[in-house]
Amino acid sequence: MFIKILTLLFISAVKFIFAFPIAYYEYHFKIYETILITSAGGISGILFFAYLSDILIRLWFRFSRRFIHHHITVKVLPKFLMNKRHEKKRIFTKRNKRYIWTKQKFGIIGIAILTPFILSIPVGTFLAIRFYKKKTVTLIYLICSVVGWSVVLSCLLYIFKIKIL
Repeated sequence: MFIKILTLLFISAVKFIFAFPIAYYEYHFKIYETILITSAGGISGILFFAYLSDILIRLWFRFSRRFIHHHITVKVLPKFLMNKRHEKKRIFTKRNKRYIWTKQKFGIIGIAILTPFILSIPVGTFLAIRFYKKKTVTLIYLICSVVGWSVVLSCLLYIFKIKIL
């Protein structure tokens, strides 16, 4: 039983939607157990990946600045010319454009709603932490979304016997 709970917690923390069929069809958990375990797993995943993405963002900026200043410093050029000449152009891929479109169209609430269901918890949490600076508010939206989706998906699965996947 303990291994089943840990497995469900881990799956909920990474790919939230996959936890519900496993809880219902494989482990035969009751509805309240499923809501509790998947919510706890999703919340722990959000907190873990928020902390991890914060660290990764800081490291990225620290090392990218060091790399740029260390390898591009040319003493012949004035500083104002060096910054413009050696500045990298941003490359916008389809995925990046989709993320920015989602941010502009839906905001933090949209990203929070899409995170457990369509995006995965790691990707959605990283995007939310990266795009929005008010970390506490962002985490509250993400946590509310996880709990809400847990209740909705559990009810759909247990009450109406709807197959999620």
